[in-house]
Amino acid sequence: GKVIVEGMTPIFIGDEETYTCSFDGNIKSPIYRWKLAGVGGEIITFGGLNDDKVGIRANSPGSFDVICEVDADDWMVEERNVRGQLTVQVQS
Repeated sequence: GKVIVEGMTPIFIGDEETYTCSFDGNIKSPIYRWKLAGVGGEIITFGGLNDDKVGIRANSPGSFDVICEVDADDWMVEERNVRGQLTVQVQS
């Protein structure tokens, strides 16, 4: 399956945006692991294991990747830890 992270890019300092994660594979109750790599953003809302979305605030210039790893608590699922990411540029 393929993981797709969608949302606004570029964004501006102070913006709060929501990013969504979709997975077209065969997981009945997926677990979402959200993380940011880079500088300029922080997770402020959602972003839990059951959330297919995350709220991020841009707080400094830079760029960061919004990363969503999709996993399952069902060991029968073959597709585990598939991930997608979106690079976000923060503009001042």
